[in-house]
Amino acid sequence: ILAMNLGGIKFTGNVQLTLSIAVVILLLCVTLPALPLTSYSGFQLSDRVGKAMALIFWSYTGWEAATHLSEEFKNPRDFPLSVLLSLGLIGAIYLLVSYVVVGMHVYGEGLEGLASLLVVAEKTFGIYGKFLVAVIGSMTCFASANMYIASSSRLLYALSRRGYLPSTLSKLNKKHVPHVSLTLVSIGVAVTLIFMLFYGEIIEELVLMSNTVFMVIYIIGSLSGVL
Repeated sequence: ILAMNLGGIKFTGNVQLTLSIAVVILLLCVTLPALPLTSYSGFQLSDRVGKAMALIFWSYTGWEAATHLSEEFKNPRDFPLSVLLSLGLIGAIYLLVSYVVVGMHVYGEGLEGLASLLVVAEKTFGIYGKFLVAVIGSMTCFASANMYIASSSRLLYALSRRGYLPSTLSKLNKKHVPHVSLTLVSIGVAVTLIFMLFYGEIIEELVLMSNTVFMVIYIIGSLSGVL
């Protein structure tokens, strides 16, 4: 990801677009054939709804990260349009996948993360379902990490350019990429992955705590915009 981003935002954007289109197509291939296998009996409230909502919120955090890349748009009007179109498309995909997972009763103990989607894929594609879900998971993780690394490096670059961080972070390479900021963010991601490798059991709690912080920031930001 670091090497790819050092090649410039245009190249990175093309890769990101290709991955996003591929993930959407693969998810549709898995979920649409499974619609006839769903039933309404699985849609019942549970005492774990609150905790589930907090975890699901994690899936929607990160929209603000796109603003760090807004400077890269040649036409400023394209940025809000792209966000709105992405919001509608991703929201529809989320609802479709959630409906299929709940409607087929493939959730609960032992079925976390991609495991539920794996069961759905196996029922529609047989033994090839595992491979399909593995591809979806790999591309989704790569695309998400790529977006966060690229946007976070631009945030450090902007803060450095305004004097809030050391000037070294605002240096650009020949491709007009803040390579110092990008390298620093990549190192942070690598350290986080190592932490997850040894302390993976507490990641869920960290996600819940992070969500609380995000919610507070979103509320304060929204209020400041209104007031």
